[in-house]
Amino acid sequence: MTKRTLCLIALAALAAVAGSACNRTPVESTPSSSITGTPSPVPLLMARLPTNSTEAPDDIVPTPGSDAYRANVHEQGVPDKWPSIETVETRLVNGSDAIFVRYRNNITTKAGEIRNNLLYIGKENGRFERYSLDLIGLYTVGAPPGMQFLRGAAGALPGAAATVLVIEVSQDAVPGRYDFAIGIEVEGKDYGTLPCTIEVTP
Repeated sequence: MTKRTLCLIALAALAAVAGSACNRTPVESTPSSSITGTPSPVPLLMARLPTNSTEAPDDIVPTPGSDAYRANVHEQGVPDKWPSIETVETRLVNGSDAIFVRYRNNITTKAGEIRNNLLYIGKENGRFERYSLDLIGLYTVGAPPGMQFLRGAAGALPGAAATVLVIEVSQDAVPGRYDFAIGIEVEGKDYGTLPCTIEVTP
């Protein structure tokens, strides 16, 4: 990859984050309130993220700006292999503090595959002064059967934070629509949950 290509990728990543920070309305998703169940903490994966046997559009790859989905990294002069992965942004509140979370609220997969949900998190006012693996915690509510959830580290621009929700879909998962919620904890504060749908196709 040439230096010019890397610069274009970096500028695109910076523009996306800057645009997201400056244009906060309308918020494209709303916090989940209709999904019930016992919260289940998502364990932190200390090793490398698990991957499929072949490249997938939602593999997490590093770029000069931050980590990104493989499908969202575009190289100049090279046709895109997959459509870009769409994300939405939601504002979550804990007392007088608010954060914005950009993530995937709809995921399509087949049984036996691994899907990644990259969560970018920014403060509404200010920035994160430090980043460590314990800055962000995740939990699930109403987790679908036949799926295992893990949390992985991810890179973000200075002042922001990111993490990856890794979803391992069992080979025995029954095709259908599964609705659940992703809970977000930042610096020990619980900001509530985000709705997410996984569609398992035959």
